Amino acid sequence: MFQSQNNIFWNNLEKIKDVLLLNDIEFATYLKMKQEEYFSLKKKSATLPIDCLFELAEKHNFHLEDLLLKEDFSIKYSPKGEKPLLDRYTVAPHSQTRAIINILNYLELSKGSRAKVNLIRKFQLSEDYIKNENNNANVLLISDILKYLGKNHAFKEADYLGIGRRMPFLENNKILKEKLSVHQSAHDILECFVYECTKLFDANCTYTISEARTDYAIIDVLPNKNVVDELRLDNHEFGNEELCLTKMGNFSSTMYFKFGQNAEIKKISSIHDGHSTNQYLVDLSPFRNMQKRINFSHLQLVQ
Repeated sequence: MFQSQNNIFWNNLEKIKDVLLLNDIEFATYLKMKQEEYFSLKKKSATLPIDCLFELAEKHNFHLEDLLLKEDFSIKYSPKGEKPLLDRYTVAPHSQTRAIINILNYLELSKGSRAKVNLIRKFQLSEDYIKNENNNANVLLISDILKYLGKNHAFKEADYLGIGRRMPFLENNKILKEKLSVHQSAHDILECFVYECTKLFDANCTYTISEARTDYAIIDVLPNKNVVDELRLDNHEFGNEELCLTKMGNFSSTMYFKFGQNAEIKKISSIHDGHSTNQYLVDLSPFRNMQKRINFSHLQLVQ
């Protein structure tokens, strides 16, 4: 196992060297190592000094663990300038980085700043890229990040819903507050979010309200065919359950913009279970009485 790990490590170093267009002598200089030391360690398939590796990881913004263990390791680098994303995440970029900002915000609050930095390095995201909420991202990046949080930070259903429910509290979502808080009824708020707001930051799916009753509404979410085709996926391979839960948190939090309270929500069907669409039922019954109180008292609830 030790030998296998060292082979992975040196294979990954070769990938970095090739991307940088350097030979062994130039790479040793790049690592700030003496040539004799570098060639000696390479011959023995031994690990390089840890300070060299940390500096290399810092310079190219990758997770050091990946260099040591990941067989499909790669870095995003171009001699003409830094590429914003790994190649896997450049296809069909029909989402925006606001979703990633929401995830990072929740992760920092729940696990601390170190966890946030490690995730940024794991996916080789630059600060310049993620601080602009309107930068493009694809659904694979978002779903991979969410899956990683489950595996490495033991995120559960409540965490993914919690990520979605952070939406009203983030500075980058002011436009949603402006659009949603002006409506008086829960149904109007949900309709505005589904038909107006989702298209502002997500062109991956078509969102519709398939049924609206006094006490509830059913939302349908269907991946757009052009996006699925670009990604070369079948419908059931689009996204994952973690992404579904995060979207559910988003829908739930729409009521908070007006009423200061999240709506209860449950999944009715999922494309990952073989259904033709994702369907979510949003319980709107608590907001009927709130709406009446607002109308009779003419008071504005605290946002």
